[in-house]
Parts: sequence; structure tokens; C-alpha cells
Amino acid sequence: MQTEANQSKPKQTESNDSGEKALPSSPPTPPVITPLKERKKTSPKGESKERALPQALQDALQAFKEMRNRMRKTMTPLAVDLLIQKLEKLAPGDTEKQVAILMQSIENGWTGVYELRKEKDRRQNTLLNYQEHGVSHANLSEIEMDLEEL
Repeated sequence: MQTEANQSKPKQTESNDSGEKALPSSPPTPPVITPLKERKKTSPKGESKERALPQALQDALQAFKEMRNRMRKTMTPLAVDLLIQKLEKLAPGDTEKQVAILMQSIENGWTGVYELRKEKDRRQNTLLNYQEHGVSHANLSEIEMDLEEL
């Protein structure tokens, strides 16, 4: 039977040609990681699309970004570029409509942009909803008069 001393094998050390024991090789150095604050703040493709916009759209976009910042939902440069692409999809080449879309989102406190709502369409939809529930236009006029009397 072997004793415990015989069971444990001595560690082998590396030796160089002269017979001297060499130190074990050092572990590899970890890669250098740049903190987020020190990284460049540009879009992945280089410059942001924001600079090429008309002044009115730039102002509306800046107001939208400020509103988002106050909501603590800041926008990355990529998010700004995607927003500009969506505005272009909703209103291709129509700067006035794009500004109106941004203003609608600001007024309603929306974090995104959506197709413009039209006041006339809203009124029509409201009237249709009342008619579906059995309220006629004549009844609506009576209800409005009753409310004015209060």
C-alpha cells in the first residue's frame, strides 16, 4: 500500500536550459475598457442626421428632446436618427407636417411620434360612438343645453 506522501505528486516546475527554475508565466492582461462617458457621442454612421434638417424642424426636435429629458427618458443619437426616419416616413418631404407631428407629441406628452390627429376626425368619431350607444344628435343638443345651464 502507498502512503499519503507517496500519493501526492510533487508539482513540476518549468526549467530553462541552464537548469534554473523559471517563474510561472504571468496571467494575460485584461483588455482596456473605455468608460461610457469618455466614448464618442456620435451616431454609428458618423454625423447625426439632425444637422441637415431645416431650422424649424431642428427647433421642434430640440423642444421634443427637452420634453423627453424632463420625463427622464433621454434620447441617444441613434434614437434621434430613428425618430427623424419615422418623421420622414409619416410625412415625406413635408417639413411643416413633421413639425406639427412633433408638436402634437409634445402637447400630449408622448415619447414617440404618431400620425397627425385631425380635430374634425375626432369629432366625427365621437359622434359615431354616441350613435352606437343609442344617443341621437338631437339628444346631444339637449345634453349640451343642460350642461350650459349648470
